[in-house]
Amino acid sequence: MDGYEIFFAAAEEKSITAAAKRLFLSQPSVSRSVARLEEELGCRLFVRGKKGVQLTPEGELLFAHIARARAQLAEAREEIAARGRFQKGTVRIGASEMTLHHFLLPLLEPFCRQYPGLRLKLANGSTPQISAGLRSGTLDLAVLAGPIAETLTVQKLRPFRDIVVAGPEILPHLPKNPGLSELSRFPLIMLDAETSARAFWERQFAAEGVPLLPDIELATADLVVPVAAHNLGVGFVPEPFAAEALRKGELFPVEIKNPPPERWICAVYDERHPLSAAAAEMLRMFTDQGE
Repeated sequence: MDGYEIFFAAAEEKSITAAAKRLFLSQPSVSRSVARLEEELGCRLFVRGKKGVQLTPEGELLFAHIARARAQLAEAREEIAARGRFQKGTVRIGASEMTLHHFLLPLLEPFCRQYPGLRLKLANGSTPQISAGLRSGTLDLAVLAGPIAETLTVQKLRPFRDIVVAGPEILPHLPKNPGLSELSRFPLIMLDAETSARAFWERQFAAEGVPLLPDIELATADLVVPVAAHNLGVGFVPEPFAAEALRKGELFPVEIKNPPPERWICAVYDERHPLSAAAAEMLRMFTDQGE
């Protein structure tokens, strides 16, 4: 048993004998432990008397420090236990525009209702920005649209497709089942270069040997839909953003010759920064909802 723990018990009990009973030790072993500690520290910690022991000034100083340390340790244990029960803690989560609207937000409300003691810090940005936050450790977890950098750990959650759309005045002028080279003759409406959607379409154009030169570049996918609906060009957008406009007949899908492969909404984290219990619980919830 630690000499400081034995000293603390003797100081609280004001008796070597009472400390020995409390710690289930023999009286001589308690006395020897206190003597070794006094020798180690180079000072007397107790004044022995007929009625027990009293602390010296040095003993009082040591007792105060140990009492504070024990209180802090007890507080740390309680906080860690509370985090394990999801009663305390913070989850720092990042999301791109598409994943925030079409996957994350519907899940955050029930999560916060189930774990009201948890605090959420939500960061919204481009896939490169959120990925950088995961690598630096400023974010615990992210929900992003793939493809994702290979240096991060990725769990696929839900598939989706990127589609080509056009307004009612542009659609009649498009050839049937156009290739990307034919589409490039029309004004192209794209997300800007700092998005995974733009990088995805750049690879599709490159695979067909067609340079991608957008006429209109937008910061957010929800702007592509109204711009295309106003017949300003051919839009390239994740399907969930266009679903409502397609249903209303404000936009029309363009069936292209080589449809791109589906992409995935993914849960992403960096294994170099272990997930907290709360972040791991959120990841489990994402995985359940993605199935």
